[in-house]
Amino acid sequence: GNLSDVLVKAANYYANDNVLIFSGVSSDDTLNFIIIAAQTFFIVLIMLISLVLIYNVFALSYDERVKYLGMLSSVGATGKQKRSSIYYESFMLLLPALPVGIGAGLGAVKIAARFIGPMAQKLFRFDGMGFIDLDPALSLKLPTIAIVILLSVATVFVSALIPAFKMSKVGPIESIRGNKNKKASKHRKTNADRMIGKSYERMLASRFLKNDKSKSSGIIRAVTIFLLVTTVVYFTASLLTQMVDYKLRDGGFMPKYYTDNTYMFYLSEQENTGAGTDAVSYIRGLEGVENVNICKSGISSLIISNDVLSEKYWDTVYEILSLYYPEGGYSREQFNEEYRSINDSTSTIGVYAFDDEVFAKMASDVNAVSYGEGELPCILLNSAAVSNTSRGVHGAQPRHSRYIEIDDVFAVEAGDVLPASPMAPDREELIANGYDPDEIALPEIELDGPQDFRVIAKAGLSDLDKYFSGTEHSLLYIIVPMSVADYIDKINASPLSTTVYLDCDNTESFNDIQSMASQMEEAGYSCYFSATSNTMAEYKDILSYMIRIVLIVFTVIASMICLLNVYSSISALMVSRRKHFAVLKSVGSTFRQLAATELRESAGMLVRSLLISAPLTALICYSFSKVFVSRFGDFQVHFPWLFVLGLTVVIIALVILMMLMCLSREDKIDIIEEIKRESV
Repeated sequence: GNLSDVLVKAANYYANDNVLIFSGVSSDDTLNFIIIAAQTFFIVLIMLISLVLIYNVFALSYDERVKYLGMLSSVGATGKQKRSSIYYESFMLLLPALPVGIGAGLGAVKIAARFIGPMAQKLFRFDGMGFIDLDPALSLKLPTIAIVILLSVATVFVSALIPAFKMSKVGPIESIRGNKNKKASKHRKTNADRMIGKSYERMLASRFLKNDKSKSSGIIRAVTIFLLVTTVVYFTASLLTQMVDYKLRDGGFMPKYYTDNTYMFYLSEQENTGAGTDAVSYIRGLEGVENVNICKSGISSLIISNDVLSEKYWDTVYEILSLYYPEGGYSREQFNEEYRSINDSTSTIGVYAFDDEVFAKMASDVNAVSYGEGELPCILLNSAAVSNTSRGVHGAQPRHSRYIEIDDVFAVEAGDVLPASPMAPDREELIANGYDPDEIALPEIELDGPQDFRVIAKAGLSDLDKYFSGTEHSLLYIIVPMSVADYIDKINASPLSTTVYLDCDNTESFNDIQSMASQMEEAGYSCYFSATSNTMAEYKDILSYMIRIVLIVFTVIASMICLLNVYSSISALMVSRRKHFAVLKSVGSTFRQLAATELRESAGMLVRSLLISAPLTALICYSFSKVFVSRFGDFQVHFPWLFVLGLTVVIIALVILMMLMCLSREDKIDIIEEIKRESV
């Protein structure tokens, strides 16, 4: 169509980013990166552990296949033909596995959708009032199925590649001797005297570990992969969910009253008319209104000099703004000239005010210094968060997102003075610009210069967790008592906004407050009365929850594949030991002795697995943490020591349990019957 039609369609177009995030095609590049990185990482990881699992199966079945491969060699089969037989067998096993695996995967998705369906419905909200009733349904796309099949075929082919090449080298003589993997020792001789003094079980365990390396190596490899993959997956999932949490944070905090009370009444005045004081008095006098808490606040209420902000703060701002330029394209000198070296360079600062009694308790909690009569005390909120969301360059896009928390925002210390100017028009400046001062609201008290506030403490948001909830804010704040807030209202043209947090169990009083809010809104005030719930916070909680569920599902799938790998390796080992067990039982060995032998051998394999997996896991986790932190932002990364310890205990218990189960199965086999079937 023509341009007007395109513009009309564009104007009527709405994209729900909360839904598109899960496809990695939202308008938020950072969330797209997180989702795509998570999908890519877990898909590649599951392919790798599946590859190792299939390889392990073929490697463990080497002894069983070597005889018939040798027979094929004796009748003239070439190495290529033997490799082809392995590939053929692999793909014949893949044919029934594909529909079963795809069906099981779709079933798991369907079940998961049922669990997270109620949460997902909220993401399809088109307005703030209601929800669309949706029933999650599976959508099968042929390209997706084709990609799954191709990836499965590639995984199986690569898995069988090394065993097929190895088995193609088997000749008829080696298959008859059964010593393809055994190399003659040139300098080591077995000394029977060394075994004297050792227990029966210890001797057997030592011999099994040394003489049956192909099978024990399979278990060591499987356990190593289980520990490594599960730890790395858990650690990476933790990093990704932490990035999601940081990215989806509200970027702000609020008084604890917000969560402690049921309702809130908010009023913002353009002029200091006293409406806020009247509204508070009216609400306090209503029947059924309890737990009334007052808080005043303003986002940009005062102006401070940039000199009172710390170098750490400016270093962080520079780091964020550098992302809007090519690498190395924005110098520190240029940044200082634009933001710090300009005459009278200033920043705005917000104010939070509490009742004087509450402020006094807050000051005591943060070990504030004393202040004199007539001074204006304040607590500096010394923590903040700077990101490309709060700081940017107009018309430019950052190379990537960064979120950096700062715990030292201000350069001034407790006991110092913080000079701050009001956000109020200057009478002389108005006259110079042609305005009539009598027609513009001026503050009740006109200052000639900055007002000095006494800094009694510097505290981070974590130090004030009794009074605030939420996350670090990108804006700067001071906290003052209500008496100081009243003075700030007098030196400013517009007063601080007033928020009344309350509980109310009286319907008539509830309706009265609601009616008052409506009337004040009609009179031109910014005013509302609502329950203490935040729709945007709810959205972000839902997104974080759903992304976390997806990562947990991937972690569980990866762990189950690794566990299956461990079981198949142990089972193959026990089957290969059938001949040994038969001989040992024929000379009087009991099940208890055999179990003690295998437990000793298991201990040796577990120790070797831990020694191999520990440094590899540490190296991979360290590398991942560096990549994620450099890509997204500075946040604390904690290695999951408790998880690793618990996982180690679980894998030890599982290996022992699987070993005893498989040994018990072998112990129940009748020796005579097996001899008749020539399986021993």
